[in-house]
Amino acid sequence: ANLVALIAWDPVVNRTVVAFRGTQMSSAKNWIGNIDFAHDNPFPEAPQVAVHGGFWRSWLEMRGEVILGIRDRLHRRGDHQVLVTGHSLGGAIAALCALELTREGFAVDELVTFGSPRVGNGAFNVALLQAVPNCWRVTHARDPVPHVP
Repeated sequence: ANLVALIAWDPVVNRTVVAFRGTQMSSAKNWIGNIDFAHDNPFPEAPQVAVHGGFWRSWLEMRGEVILGIRDRLHRRGDHQVLVTGHSLGGAIAALCALELTREGFAVDELVTFGSPRVGNGAFNVALLQAVPNCWRVTHARDPVPHVP
């Protein structure tokens, strides 16, 4: 889906930063993923958790590489915290990534999104807030993206 993630090391606070780029205005695949509102239930042990199908499939396209990159960073730097962030579509992917990383045993201590659309239902939000101690969703009242789907 023409998605980009950056995995970097922040030596000041001793943590890995995972950042996701927002929607590319020229990418038809990004827009198709953005408007695919059908919900998926990706966690069999939590069938009440539903997420935006297009965002989930976009995350799955890069999930393996992102997790390998974080494991490599942890192997080289030792055990430490992870910050996940993103803008717009990248913010939606960041939220899914943060929850998935905690389910994989990574210590995600913070999620910060900017202008992110809604990712899932109330059960998803509860699961995310229980898994990641510090969640910040920065929005602007006049930006339509955070108010969909």
